[in-house]
Amino acid sequence: MAPVPVPATNRDPRSWDYAWKSFVAGGVAGCAAKSVVAPLDRVKILFQAHSPAYAHHQGSFFGVFRAVRDIHSSHGARGLFQGHSATLIRIFPYAAVKFMAYEQYKHLIFPVDRRPTPVQQLLAGSLAGVTSVFFTYPLEVVRVRLAFNVPVLSNLRNFYRGFTPTVYGMIPYAGVSFMGYERLKHQIHEISPDWSPSRVHLVAGGLAGAVSQTVSYPWEVIRRRMQVSGQFHADSYEAKVYKNSVETARYIWRRHGLRGFFIGLSIGYLKVTPMSMVSFWTYEACKQFLHIE
Repeated sequence: MAPVPVPATNRDPRSWDYAWKSFVAGGVAGCAAKSVVAPLDRVKILFQAHSPAYAHHQGSFFGVFRAVRDIHSSHGARGLFQGHSATLIRIFPYAAVKFMAYEQYKHLIFPVDRRPTPVQQLLAGSLAGVTSVFFTYPLEVVRVRLAFNVPVLSNLRNFYRGFTPTVYGMIPYAGVSFMGYERLKHQIHEISPDWSPSRVHLVAGGLAGAVSQTVSYPWEVIRRRMQVSGQFHADSYEAKVYKNSVETARYIWRRHGLRGFFIGLSIGYLKVTPMSMVSFWTYEACKQFLHIE
């Protein structure tokens, strides 16, 4: 039986059909990826902001797993997914907007008659990441504070605490992620043409995620410290309120040196590599399922 032809509008990024389907595909991909690494995400946040209850686990690779064990022992499986419902509420629109925006920026930036350059891919990815942040940042603040056991903010302005370093960090993170994925996908296919598309998407996505995490991680640490700042109680995590990202960076440098900007990076690799693998693989699978690939 001959395959059913895909309508041309489904492959035109300018069409509404392509836009909403890429939006759904991106949202599903983001939720699947975040669910896989939710326990590691919780531990990483606790390490980044120097939670006293888990500070003794920092500094070693196996400390991550010991922290997961302690959380599970004290709070059960639900403790490992604390704040995850807020994560899913945030991640669906975030990932949906990011992937949809990337498809649109690709159409605007990439040349029609030749392969796009790394700079063009980097620009499209960065713009897509920044666009998604503008729409979803308040939900990210709520998620972090729930995972960190501090009160949810009531002042609208405070919902954008740490917004500037988030944008700064998103530019290299999303840019390198998309650029790396696109470049690696083609290179892997050329080197190993017998690999299945799924295998190519998984490997390219994982490698791209690891590289982008390394480049953008210091900004993520600054953002976390700003998001949970201003809390003063018996087991306070961060009593100091930072005025801006520069002040936060100076404080981290004075207290912890260069290492302070990379605390929890090992968890970042454990988290971002599989998350990126699942995200890109799921997105490509959803595009095929929705007939826009």
